[in-house]
Amino acid sequence: MKAFRLFAFLAAAWPVFAHAALNVFACEPEWGALATELGGSDVKVYTATTAFQDPHRIEARPSLIAQMRRADLAVCTGAELEIGWLPVLLRQAGNAAIQPGQPGYFEAARQVALLEKPAVLDRAQGDIHAAGNPHIQTDPRNIARVAQALGARLAEIDPAHAAAYQTRLADFNTRWNAAMTRWQAQAAPLKGLPIAVQHEGFPYMENWLGLKQVAVLEPKPGVAPSIGHLAEIVAQLKTTPARVVIRAAYQDPRPSEWLGQHAGIPVVAMPFTVGGSDRAKDLFGLFDDSVAQLLKVAARLAVRRRPARPRHACPAGAAGAGARDHLSRSRHCPDCRARRHRRPHPRLGNPGLADPAGRRRRGTGRRRVSGMVRSALARHPGSADRLGLRRRREPGRCWPDRSSGSGRPSWPRSRWSMRCCSVSGGCAASASGGWAFI
Repeated sequence: MKAFRLFAFLAAAWPVFAHAALNVFACEPEWGALATELGGSDVKVYTATTAFQDPHRIEARPSLIAQMRRADLAVCTGAELEIGWLPVLLRQAGNAAIQPGQPGYFEAARQVALLEKPAVLDRAQGDIHAAGNPHIQTDPRNIARVAQALGARLAEIDPAHAAAYQTRLADFNTRWNAAMTRWQAQAAPLKGLPIAVQHEGFPYMENWLGLKQVAVLEPKPGVAPSIGHLAEIVAQLKTTPARVVIRAAYQDPRPSEWLGQHAGIPVVAMPFTVGGSDRAKDLFGLFDDSVAQLLKVAARLAVRRRPARPRHACPAGAAGAGARDHLSRSRHCPDCRARRHRRPHPRLGNPGLADPAGRRRRGTGRRRVSGMVRSALARHPGSADRLGLRRRREPGRCWPDRSSGSGRPSWPRSRWSMRCCSVSGGCAASASGGWAFI
């Protein structure tokens, strides 16, 4: 009877054991997201870090050791990125299946060609990596290469679900290639964009998008910059300017914000990995958000860098008078008078309402002059082409309704009233020569 009950229990539990998910330990969020794309319901993924943690400096906590102990596959970046904590986890876990050299140990950096390999290995140069820069996840082409190798490794470790892994890999390749084509087309305006980075974590993205790195905030890799070093970077950017400062989501924002404020350039916090922003919920959202943020900054820069209107050239200015002195002289051309009404003098401030001889009417503030001009333009839309005062004798123009005997306006301090002279014969001011807004 007992044997029958044991047999019945095993028969009932057999589907559960037969469909047990493969335990995957992912060192970084991007590899956990990739394992989920390829494994689906056949894997159970645990991610050891988040997008807001520095992957160089992680504490080997007991909870991580416990997860490593029960893992069937460990997926990490490698290239000494996790050198400070991964060897401790592997040693303390005592799991022979996921030790280096075993099928259960997978390094993504071994699947791509690494950049920035140091010519000289010297720890005095900072946190350098002998194999090269390990931040390969910022280039979607690297993600595609790693996906091929990871899909094959999953099928090797779990042959019972090999067909399912290959099906998901083919589907991922189709969607990923289409997305890469879209990102490449969207990011075309970014080619050649000069950037400053807080940490040398974006060489693969720079290589992919054609960005130009002109400055690094850290004096050495992994060493926080001081105020003095940042001041040197600001001076450097005057000769080789950058258009934007880029940092990862996990990095301290203060150095990049200080540089952005003193250099007058925007700062962008890139998601850097899955979970680094609200939009970067998976691998597709990671690159959607990264490209969108850079394009947004590039669009603002394009607006700010619109070509300036050509400066006005007049006979008096060509005769040798400087721009600042010319605006205060009495011999103006009509266009110079119009410019004088459009903006205040750079040295004298708001000149008020000037008479045609170049003298300045004192006591008229910016608000009163602007109000009179707006009022005149509202009543006489045809005068919007030029905002100066000009001597005219033709009828069909609008003149001040007060003028002195000499034909010059008396410049009353009260509100102006305008009179239209479009009636037949004009007006008395037209006969004696008046001054009008035209």
